[in-house]
Amino acid sequence: SSTVSAEKDTVDDLEEALKSSFAEKSESEAQEGVFGKNKRRTSTRKKVRTIIESLALCHSVTPTYDEDTEEKAYQASSPDEVALVKFTETLGLSLYERTLTTLTLETPFEKLVKYDILYVFPFSSDTKRMGIILREHSSQQILFYMKGAAASWIPANSRPRNEGWKMDSGQRKRSLPMVIT
Repeated sequence: SSTVSAEKDTVDDLEEALKSSFAEKSESEAQEGVFGKNKRRTSTRKKVRTIIESLALCHSVTPTYDEDTEEKAYQASSPDEVALVKFTETLGLSLYERTLTTLTLETPFEKLVKYDILYVFPFSSDTKRMGIILREHSSQQILFYMKGAAASWIPANSRPRNEGWKMDSGQRKRSLPMVIT
């Protein structure tokens, strides 16, 4: 079983940023996409929300509910994926339901947000990554999320230099979310 560990202040900050982003989201923002029209003016709250949403959406986890207690449990091929989904849940963004064709999240304000699963790129040991293409029901916005080992999807000539990326010193398995809207 995987566990999630983070400093309480950090989790509180992330939770507040996520709640604030959902509270301030307007219809026009939904039409503009996650990053808005001007990427430089995107608030930190929106960026935090995007990363948390990517963790809550890009996985193969399925929630199950006990018939007697209604307690939620998660099924997945990887305990790491369950840990990431549980982490987003601690911040207020919960995986509510998943079928073969849909995925539903519950927001910090208990609103359900439904997505159509258009295509899943399953994780494989060859690619060392997985991805998912979704359509958000209310806005009809198409989203692509990808996660995996950075070395598997960042071309060698475009890797950041001198920014804590020591790709040749054993950190090749570092996982990063990629979001394209």
